[in-house]
Amino acid sequence: MIINKKNYEQKLEEKTIENEIISEEFLTMLEKLGIEKLNIASVGNSISAGYSKCDKIMPFLMRSALYNQSDNINYYSYARVRRNEEINVLRWYNRNISHPEINALNIDDLVVKKHAYVQKYWNGSTIKNYEELANAKKDGLRDFNLMDNSIIIYNGLTGAVTNAIRRGTVKDKLKFWKNFRKDIIDCKLLFSQIYLDNPHTQVYICGLPNIAGTRLINCFDNIIKELTNEIPNLVYSPGTIRNSLFYLDEQKEFDVHYSRPEYLEALNNVTEKMLENYVTKKLTNSLIEQMREYSLAVEEESTIAVGNEEEIKKIVDLEIEKHSDQFAVVDQDINNSIDDVMRYYQNNHLSTFSCTPKEKVLKKLYNTKKMS
Repeated sequence: MIINKKNYEQKLEEKTIENEIISEEFLTMLEKLGIEKLNIASVGNSISAGYSKCDKIMPFLMRSALYNQSDNINYYSYARVRRNEEINVLRWYNRNISHPEINALNIDDLVVKKHAYVQKYWNGSTIKNYEELANAKKDGLRDFNLMDNSIIIYNGLTGAVTNAIRRGTVKDKLKFWKNFRKDIIDCKLLFSQIYLDNPHTQVYICGLPNIAGTRLINCFDNIIKELTNEIPNLVYSPGTIRNSLFYLDEQKEFDVHYSRPEYLEALNNVTEKMLENYVTKKLTNSLIEQMREYSLAVEEESTIAVGNEEEIKKIVDLEIEKHSDQFAVVDQDINNSIDDVMRYYQNNHLSTFSCTPKEKVLKKLYNTKKMS
């Protein structure tokens, strides 16, 4: 589809209204839950940085109505337009790159891109917006993960592939699948480290831009979804259709990054996922972590022990009691969370919970679900 001025303005208005509504719903949920401070970070590649070749450039989170609607949310950006391969994001995390430092690098990236691509959309507020976000906080990326009530919105898994397409030989270009798998491996290392450091941080990983609605990215997105089965604090959020050919201001532009209405659609998708999963994941992450810690404690006493059934019952009952009021407040079904725990427990019993009595744990979770 070619985007012209008329259908562009129509979609922008539609997505703006949707964004305002869903942002208000999210803030209402936080108020009902009594969450006074929430930390949200956009992490990863050029989409997480809010870059666009075909349209206005603006930080990812600053595009959402949430940014100006609440003082109870702290906003961070650990994303770059260039050099954003997953192995580099992992390096940023492990050296705890500071918020001003990563954003200074990103602003340098934007200046480089200005000369090559985006003169038409560049104005005085472009860098000013990034500087505002950069100077707001000084925390490092790893420090951010260690905070209470933290959410990471992740866009990535494009660095190695785009490098091969842009700078590689013909042979390199044909290895796009191999390059994507390399990014997936590094991405899993990153998310595993984030989870081990703080299993309560919620991570929403966004699907890839669907170029022209062709569904060519489905095979890639299916692999991204598989990560959410392996790391319990991950939630998949669908990307959106990227109408790559624009015809605005009498000039055609081809771009794999989102336009303003497409960015809003991607933000609406992830905010909807946060509405659906924020409470559910709080119980899921906490219960899985408590059972993991119990299994490790039993193993320290004896590697052949299988734990105590009564202790497991206490853990489950305590976590259910601690979180049940939150489910009632937002009118959501606690069984969804218990299903997640059962599924993860069954798939990872031998690697994560080996010193717990498997059949008795599953029976306890099943009976808890029946009683809910």
